[in-house]
Amino acid sequence: MPDDAGAARRFPHTLVAGLVVFALQWVHGPAQAFLYDAVQYWGAPIALLTGGNVSDAGVLQIRGVLSSIVYLPPALATTILGPSTAVWTVLVWNSLLASVICVILLPRIAGLITPGGLVIRIWFSALAGGVVLSGFARYPHLDVWSAGLALAGFLGLASSRRWWTIALSGLSLAVALNLRPSYLAPVAIAAVVLLIARPRLVLWAVPGAAVGLLPQFVFNITTLSSLSLSPVATSYLLQVQSAQAAFAVRYDTVAFADRHPQQWYCDPAYARLLAGDVEPTSPVGVLSSAISHLPHSLWFFSQKAGASLQWSFATPMEHPPGGGTSLMTFVVVGLSAFGVVALIWQAVTLRAQRGPLLNALALVGFWIGALGTLVLSTPETRFALPLVLVGIVGLLTVLPPTLRPTAPRAAIVAALVVAVALAVGVFAIGKAGLAHPLPPGPLTSETQCAAMDAERGE
Repeated sequence: MPDDAGAARRFPHTLVAGLVVFALQWVHGPAQAFLYDAVQYWGAPIALLTGGNVSDAGVLQIRGVLSSIVYLPPALATTILGPSTAVWTVLVWNSLLASVICVILLPRIAGLITPGGLVIRIWFSALAGGVVLSGFARYPHLDVWSAGLALAGFLGLASSRRWWTIALSGLSLAVALNLRPSYLAPVAIAAVVLLIARPRLVLWAVPGAAVGLLPQFVFNITTLSSLSLSPVATSYLLQVQSAQAAFAVRYDTVAFADRHPQQWYCDPAYARLLAGDVEPTSPVGVLSSAISHLPHSLWFFSQKAGASLQWSFATPMEHPPGGGTSLMTFVVVGLSAFGVVALIWQAVTLRAQRGPLLNALALVGFWIGALGTLVLSTPETRFALPLVLVGIVGLLTVLPPTLRPTAPRAAIVAALVVAVALAVGVFAIGKAGLAHPLPPGPLTSETQCAAMDAERGE
C-alpha cells in the first residue's frame, strides 16, 4: 500500500485515539487548586502577561527561564476568561500534549526500531499512556512537557534527513534540559549513540541546541549578572538534594490533606551505615558514598528505583502512607518492567540491522541515564516518568505483527519469564522501600532516619 494511502487509513485512528487520550485526562477533573511548585510554574507566565516580576514569581534562580513560557497559552486564555478558569485552561492544554505524545510521538519512536503495526500501536499507546499521564494533566507541572520534548528531540535526531529538522531536534533537547536539568544524563547518552549512527546529520543539532540554551544565558547576564547556561542556584539545589539523596528513599508531596505536605521515606539500616560520613554535595558524591558502602547501597538504590514506580491515581501528588497498593502501581510497574525487557530483546535480535539496533541502544541508554539520575537524586514518583514512557515504547515494538514469528519459542518464553520476574521484583522492592515513612514534615539528617527503628522498638 502506498505510504499516502496508509497515512489516510491511519488518520481516523489517530484522530479518535487522540480524542480518547484527551478524554482520559479529564477522569480526575480539574485540580482543586495549584499548590507548591505548581504555583510558581503558573505564576511566571501570569506575571509575564500582567507586568509582574517574572523572576520572583517563577523562582527563576532555581528554575530554567523557559519554564515561564510553557503555560503562556492557557495563562493568556485565563487573563481573558477570568482567574476561575485557570484549572480548566491548564487541563485543556495538558490534555492536548498528552494526546500528541501518546498517539504520535511514542508510536513513531517505536517505528524506528521495528516498523509496521502502526494502528495497533496507536491504540495501545493511547490507552496505556492516556491512563498513566492522566494525573499529571491537572497541574501546571513540567514533567510531561520536559519528557515529551526530550523524546521529540530523540525522534528527530534518529529519523530526520533535513538539516533544519535536526536543528529543531537539538532545540527541543535544549529546551527539555532547561526545563529539567536532570535529563542531562539520559539525553547525553542517547545523543552519543545516535552520533555514532548518523555522525554528519546529528551534528546539525548543535546550532539548534545553542539557540535553546541562549535564553538562559541572556537572562542570567541581564537579570542576575551571572555567566552561566543554567539557573544560578543550580549548584545549591544539587547540594541540598544530594545530601538527602544519600539516605532518603523517596519524597512525596501530599496535597489536599489535613497534615504537613512533606512525606519522606528512608531506610533506617542504611542510614546507620552513613553515620560519620562526609555529607555529599553532588550526585558524584552520592555515587562515591554508595561505592564506599557496597553491597548495602545496591539494595538501597534498588529500593529507590522500585519505590519511584509505586504510583497511585493521585500521582504526581500522593496520598498519605498506609493507603494500600493502588491499581496504578501494577500498571506502571508492568509497563516499565516489560517495556525495558522488550527493548533489550530488540537490541539483541536486531544486531544484524545497524540502524534499528543503534536506535534501540540509544533508547536503552536514555532509560539507563534516567534511572541513574533517579537513584542519585531525591526521587518523587514523577521522576520515574521517563522510565514509564520508554517502557511503553518498548512494548509497542513487540506488538503483533511486529513480533517476528521467526523468533524461537524458547527465547520468547525466556524473555517473558525475565519480564515477569523483573516486574515482581520491582514491585516487592518498591514496597520494601516504602516500609519506613517518616512523620510528616521536613527530613533533617540521616540521624532522624536511623533512629526510626529504635523509636518503634524494632
